[in-house]
Amino acid sequence: MTIAPDGKLIPVMWNAETVREPYKEACRALESVVARSSIKQVFLSDQNVWGIPAKGGWRHFSVIPSEALIFKPSSLGTIEQIIAQKQQDYEMLRRGLAEFPLEILQQAYSLLTTRTLYRSEKCIEVAQWLLNLQERRQATLNLRI
Repeated sequence: MTIAPDGKLIPVMWNAETVREPYKEACRALESVVARSSIKQVFLSDQNVWGIPAKGGWRHFSVIPSEALIFKPSSLGTIEQIIAQKQQDYEMLRRGLAEFPLEILQQAYSLLTTRTLYRSEKCIEVAQWLLNLQERRQATLNLRI
């Protein structure tokens, strides 16, 4: 699944609009279950097709992901290394959001913007981002971000 800028979870594989009858109802049910679930880990793939479209005369479940969802190799690391790095980033952010409640982040941002701390301007942008994220998280009915 992907995460929209507003924090809404969007299933990548279950789109009832692209499925023909008699599978639409089942697809809608699966889409609903997936959209209500929580993210457990990072997924990246360099494959152009996810799944096996056909084998032995039978059609199977498969997805052709958009170009934006296909991992592009780079000098930054292997796919496994990038997944591990992103998983650590996610865990660190999750722990930080749990450890620093909204009130603390508001106080920190307020203190930084008084410009009484040496070089506080270097931290304001990141503090604003974290504060905004915690505010959106608090405003979300499901605390999945």
